[in-house]
Amino acid sequence: AKQGDQGSRTFTHTVFAEDGTATWCPHCPYAHGSLWRIYNIGQYPMFYTALVGDKNTHAAARLTEFNLAGYPTVYFDGGYKVDVGSYDNWPQQMSWYNQSIISSGARTVPNIWTTLNVSWLGNAAMDIQVSVQNNGTAPYAGHIRAFVTEVESSMGWIDTQGKKYTFPFLDYAFNEEITVAPSSTWSDSITWDGHNYNDGYGHTFGTIQYGNIMVIAAVYNETGHTAYSNPPTQNPVQSST
Repeated sequence: AKQGDQGSRTFTHTVFAEDGTATWCPHCPYAHGSLWRIYNIGQYPMFYTALVGDKNTHAAARLTEFNLAGYPTVYFDGGYKVDVGSYDNWPQQMSWYNQSIISSGARTVPNIWTTLNVSWLGNAAMDIQVSVQNNGTAPYAGHIRAFVTEVESSMGWIDTQGKKYTFPFLDYAFNEEITVAPSSTWSDSITWDGHNYNDGYGHTFGTIQYGNIMVIAAVYNETGHTAYSNPPTQNPVQSST
């Protein structure tokens, strides 16, 4: 079997990476580009979003929650692994992130199952339905975030190597605390219209197009371990998916 097949079998869950980045940052393309390469190779079950902090106030707010110390910083599973900085070459950067993905994917996680359904309604609007099923024997308390992203930026968000950002975060469809009783399911739905959301700088998302949207739902545990956005001990962040 290929390593990717083995990796998929041994992962306890799909790993989610949040990339703290900015369009002016000279080192950020290696972080963003490495995640893009790893995702497209498809060796591991993982998704990522680019939090373009200088172009989107919602991304900036998320990075404030992470206590960001500098660009680029990639947060795997809500801060279980925090990789700060860049090697400025693809092989080392990808190897670093692959190790973090494998480590995150081996975590023991709650027995919950998240389902997401997205239907395109036309004219930048979507019906987004999400549910979280608790298969465990104890109540589950957590926080759900559903990130609306573009597959490739149509907003002119370009890194310093001239590449369009991939999976850049636009705004949330859901961002709330949830409690799910044992053997029960929490669910909700929303009509998300890009005309009604904006980047905080006067640009709405009313021009988003069918086929260029990825919605990613992640459920974060209420408690996690403490990590640091400025290792080894500065800028603490406590969170995990």
